[in-house]
Amino acid sequence: MFAMALFSILVMFDGWVVGVEPVWTVYRPLQLWSVALYVVGAVVTSPRAQHLLAWLALTTYVVAGFFYRFLPGAFGS
Repeated sequence: MFAMALFSILVMFDGWVVGVEPVWTVYRPLQLWSVALYVVGAVVTSPRAQHLLAWLALTTYVVAGFFYRFLPGAFGS
């Protein structure tokens, strides 16, 4: 989970660093939510909490993938 958090932070800011997107985009709240899930999952030691966080992360990924990629006009942003 810690590696996913680091990778997500890198992906959040790569477009800004190379100058192809602004610092704040419509995807940023979702990306911050995902990073928060990954960081909490890396820190929490309870297997039950980690199980819940893994399901939340998977659900976030699937729902966001649908709304941000598969709806009409998703690639126009």
